[in-house]
Amino acid sequence: MSHPPGPLGYGFFQPTNGKAQAALWSGLGLLLTSCCLLGVLGFVPVILGVQARREIRQSGGQQGGDAMALAGIITGVVAIVVSLLAIALLVLLFASDTASLERSDATRL
Repeated sequence: MSHPPGPLGYGFFQPTNGKAQAALWSGLGLLLTSCCLLGVLGFVPVILGVQARREIRQSGGQQGGDAMALAGIITGVVAIVVSLLAIALLVLLFASDTASLERSDATRL
């Protein structure tokens, strides 16, 4: 059974999985805002990407977007890591600032 030519003249149009699109866009958004510590929400694109890849495999070739889903997973994980590093850096900065204030108070006595 042959398919009619698609928009580019080859094959047929394969709809993109909506969760894959959501994973990609939310992952990119969280990656861009991970310095503001919003990247800890990176579990959202990771979960969406995993679900999308499962649905795409189960569709038997009727849905596309596997690369989008994978990109969403990757950007979500990177956003989480960047946010956790930023949080650790802030904790270290506050801890060192508190320690330096305590030392300066002790030298004044």
